[in-house]
Amino acid sequence: MAKVRAPGPDWGAQRPGWREGVHFTRVRATSLAALREPIGRSGLQIPSEKWGERRTFCKFSGRRIHYAVMTEKDKSEKTAPLPRTWDARAARWLVTPLVSTWVTPNHLTTLRLLIGLAGGFYLACGDFLYVNIGAFLIVLSNFVDHTDGELARISGKTSRIGHFYDLAADALVTVLLFLGMGYGLGVVAAHSGAEWRVPPAVLGGIAGVAVAVIFFLRMRIEEMAGKAGTQQAFAGGFETEDVLYLLPLVTLTGVVSPFIIAASIGAPLFAVWVVLDYVRVTRRQRPAKETRQVWSSR
Repeated sequence: MAKVRAPGPDWGAQRPGWREGVHFTRVRATSLAALREPIGRSGLQIPSEKWGERRTFCKFSGRRIHYAVMTEKDKSEKTAPLPRTWDARAARWLVTPLVSTWVTPNHLTTLRLLIGLAGGFYLACGDFLYVNIGAFLIVLSNFVDHTDGELARISGKTSRIGHFYDLAADALVTVLLFLGMGYGLGVVAAHSGAEWRVPPAVLGGIAGVAVAVIFFLRMRIEEMAGKAGTQQAFAGGFETEDVLYLLPLVTLTGVVSPFIIAASIGAPLFAVWVVLDYVRVTRRQRPAKETRQVWSSR
C-alpha cells in the first residue's frame, strides 16, 4: 500500500514511519460531521472508543474521507523494543499471543497480586513445606509481574491507572513477603520455645514498612524524573530485583532467620538512601519548575 499523506498544514508531506509493506486498515466516513476535531498534527479520529488508541491519517476525496489506520499490532512492532532482561523477554514471548484477545494488563496484574497474596499466606504458616511453597509462589509472582508491562507495551493497552495499580501490587506483595516470613518465624518459635529479643513478626514489619516507603518514594521520583530516575542496576541480563528468584534457596537451606534479620536492617538503610535520592531529585526539579514559571509569566 502506498504511503499515506497527512491532512492539515503539512498536507503533502510524507509521514516518517509509515512505509510500504505495513499492514493498514482502510475505513470510510460519509460525513465530516462524524469526525472529532483535529488532534495536533496527527490527523482526525473517528469518535469511537475502539479507535481511541490508534493513530489515524486521512485523505479527502469529495464528500468521503479515506482513512489509513495503523493497527495496534503494527504500532507495537515499531515502538516496543526488545526487553533487556531475560525474564522480561520470556514474559513477552508468553503474552504475545494475548495481544488480540480480551486479556488486559490489569488482568495480569491481578493474577500477579493473587499469586503474591497466596505466597505471603504460605510463608506465614511457618511449616517447612508451606514456607517453600510460599517462596515458589513469590518467585512466580515476581515473574508474572513482567507480563502486564510487556503486554501493555506490545499491545498499546497502557493507562496511568494500570501503571499505579502495578506499582501498588508490587509494593503489597513485597511487604507481605517480609511480614509473612516474620510471622512464620514467630509461629515456629512459639511451637519450639525459642526466644527472640525482638519478635520476628516485628522484624518483618520493620522491613515491610521500609519497603513500602521505598516503593512510594520511587514512584514519586519516577513521576518527577521519569523511568530513568528509578532505573535499577543491570548486569548480564539481570536487574537488582531479580535477587528475589533466589528466595527458594533461603527457605530450602533453612536460613530464614538470618534473612529476616538482615532485611530488618538492610531495608531501612536502603530506605534512607532512597529518601536522600528523593530530596536530590526534588531540588534538581525545583529550578526547572521556577524557570518555566518565569517564562510563562513573560
